[in-house]
Amino acid sequence: MIDPDRAGELIIPMVGAGGIMLYLLHVAVKTGWLETFLKNLDKPSSDAIKKQSDEMRADMDRNVADRKARQDR
Repeated sequence: MIDPDRAGELIIPMVGAGGIMLYLLHVAVKTGWLETFLKNLDKPSSDAIKKQSDEMRADMDRNVADRKARQDR
């Protein structure tokens, strides 16, 4: 069984921590930081964009080489 005095000692810090978290959430919403963070979650990383760009460039180079080879025949 939980000692009632100990439970009271635990509830007050938990309520305080919850209040601090709500204040931080409020500030994040008011400054627009939360909206920006949530928008950026869906964006691909710069490494993924670079990899895609490199793959597209390699495909273009292969297509150009194939076209030149067909023209030379």
